[in-house]
Amino acid sequence: MKKLFEGALLVSFDTRHPGDKKSNKALANRAADHLGIDSSRYGNVIHTIPKNIMQRIRTPARHAREFMKRHTIIWSASRNDENGGRVTGGQYLLTTDKLVEFESGMNIHRQEWEDRKRRELFAQYDRICEKAPTALNDAYDEKYFPPLDELKKQFEWNVTLTPLWDVNDISNDVRLKASSELVNNCIEEAQRDQSMKISNAIGSVAENVIELTSDIAERMEYDPDPKDKRKGNNLPKAPTWKKLSELTDTLESVSELFEDDDLTETVTKMRQFESHVQGMGDAKEIRETLQGDESERETLKDKTDEIQKSASRALNKFDAFMGG
Repeated sequence: MKKLFEGALLVSFDTRHPGDKKSNKALANRAADHLGIDSSRYGNVIHTIPKNIMQRIRTPARHAREFMKRHTIIWSASRNDENGGRVTGGQYLLTTDKLVEFESGMNIHRQEWEDRKRRELFAQYDRICEKAPTALNDAYDEKYFPPLDELKKQFEWNVTLTPLWDVNDISNDVRLKASSELVNNCIEEAQRDQSMKISNAIGSVAENVIELTSDIAERMEYDPDPKDKRKGNNLPKAPTWKKLSELTDTLESVSELFEDDDLTETVTKMRQFESHVQGMGDAKEIRETLQGDESERETLKDKTDEIQKSASRALNKFDAFMGG
């Protein structure tokens, strides 16, 4: 596993936005009375900032999170406290060969986020505050509208990159120079946690491969309705082939870290599959070819089946590693 710790790092990403939704009990009670609903079973909120503005501002963060997940694999999940509040964000494994592309992509989404905040909220904030008493009527409260400088501080965009270190080196940590029993217990616990994360990481990417290729195989069932060609025509379009290419790139980087025969075989089969598909032309030409050639659709189904078999072997192997 040495290559894993030399060739990968951990990524986390989170954002913070102002709480633009405020509960209003009096409003909820009036609405419940008007609708004839028990007020204990009804709730209501007001939007201090027009809903469409905040939705547009949050969109780049959503796209950034989707971008991150396409170029990484899960290392650890988010954790929440007993009240449902998030304690820690999830961490993702990023291979170092993708670092430049990752930082460039995240910066593009960050810039769009900054532009939308400035253009759609900050530049319009005086007008929003001016109209708020009328727009919210007696649900208005001036404390919902802090000065612009304070509002700006309520936005955060945090991308964190941290080294991935091997817990087997934990005994060298001077903070653990206590009894050998304590050190051994710490090492064993850390090794179990690390084994779980490694298994989960491999399992995640293998499951993504199986899920995507299964979806592609299902889409090969081409049976259009004679009266409406759109019905029964679920053949893959450009986004599916793009997702296949990105997933293959990620799996290839991962397989180099773990040096596993089944992962390597899966990458080889996916590259062959991708090359076969690209040989038909662009996304539109691929779709046209598959519409008119049943044997080609069967060929792609067979190839996806072979990919799933090798990915499943890798998944089973790392499940055994986790259990053993």
